[in-house]
Amino acid sequence: MNLYAKLVTNTTTMDLGDPDIVSNYMVRLSFSSSDAVDYEALHEIMEKKGFSRTVLNKNAEKFKNLEATYLIARPKDYPVDGVFAEAAQIVSAFKRDHKLGGVQIRLMVLRVVEGMFKDLELAN
Repeated sequence: MNLYAKLVTNTTTMDLGDPDIVSNYMVRLSFSSSDAVDYEALHEIMEKKGFSRTVLNKNAEKFKNLEATYLIARPKDYPVDGVFAEAAQIVSAFKRDHKLGGVQIRLMVLRVVEGMFKDLELAN
């Protein structure tokens, strides 16, 4: 078995919807001191704003995303800087409200066209 075949064994293709209708974005957060962060409070806020902690496969099964990684769908051609601004505003308010002044919160937003995953847990 070649290296590529080994890497894709037991992987799952993500269902990202119709690219003619929606654009999908992955938002990843990283913290300089993760001990100080109340992840459940962060997840709750992000989910209320439409950022999902789950990913669907082609069979419509839900899987848990990696920690502090979110997906969000927006109308086609929605600009990446729009999603970045939304996420940055949420992160800034979260940092202020949870008194995380000394904690650096890193933020990355990527537009996702295709995706695969492996060994993610099934979501409830």
